Amino acid sequence: MYFLSSNASPFSLAREIAAIAAVECPSILHTHFTAFDAPAWMASMMLGKDKPKIVWHVHSNFPIEDSIKRRIKDLIKLRIMGRSVEAITVSAELMQSLCKRGFTNTIHVIPNGVDVLRATSTSQGRSEFRRKLGISESEKVLLCFGWDPITKGVDLVVEALMELNYGGGATLLVVGRDRLKGFMYDRFGSSLPVWLKIVEPRECIADLYNAADIFISSSRWEGFPYSVGEAMASGLPIISSDIPAMEWARATEGTIYFESGDTKGLGQAIMHVIDWPSEKWQAASKSNSSFIRENYDANRWSANIFKVYEKLLCGMQKEN
Repeated sequence: MYFLSSNASPFSLAREIAAIAAVECPSILHTHFTAFDAPAWMASMMLGKDKPKIVWHVHSNFPIEDSIKRRIKDLIKLRIMGRSVEAITVSAELMQSLCKRGFTNTIHVIPNGVDVLRATSTSQGRSEFRRKLGISESEKVLLCFGWDPITKGVDLVVEALMELNYGGGATLLVVGRDRLKGFMYDRFGSSLPVWLKIVEPRECIADLYNAADIFISSSRWEGFPYSVGEAMASGLPIISSDIPAMEWARATEGTIYFESGDTKGLGQAIMHVIDWPSEKWQAASKSNSSFIRENYDANRWSANIFKVYEKLLCGMQKEN
């Protein structure tokens, strides 16, 4: 296992990657994070005739400002470097975005896969974990992730609940660290509402899903949210902002949408799901869980990734 230097320049990273590749002799360099895309390409150029094929894996769909600086970056990266690179995107929307920005080589659309076993293997019972969190068994728990409160739309969830003035019988459980805590304390001061609980990320993510009743994905933008897939695998109903990255979930009975940024609509969706009869809860849970297992299991994802690799390797053999 190798670790690259943190905060290094792209050229320094390229030298480090090239040094590792010279020892390991890979056929493919697959980058998972954008910061390594250009360094990996430069590293392959440093390796000369033995250079590996490059695959850029594009996960995120953050807003991109159309500026001269951005166009120059896209020209260099997508049009020039991209000539010898293949890309994998987690959604058709991301593929279209890359094409629009100038990428002309092969793009493979492979949605993210969900590790169903990890998402559903709990370390303790629902009641026990809820007691540790100070949540009664009778409360409805709304779960959301908030590593970046604005990107993830945590502010929308908070405002929706404030507008509803719904503090009795429900708890909002938000997962995050310092950025989330700073946001919440800026919003509420030193005393958080009794219905709001912040918890640190934990290795056994299934405990959080198992303790919840509803998962909220109020993101303003996404690539393909793992958390939604995991929550669905766990049988949770989903309340989601209506953004292109969540189109895939329309095939299930257990996903409710609200217009992105609309706190009133979000509040109405929360109350609607809370008021579902037990038969609807069971149908939604079964639909979501089955849908992920049948369509987005990690084994299916890995098989699709290997198909891309096989094509690349066959192409390299023909070239040689």
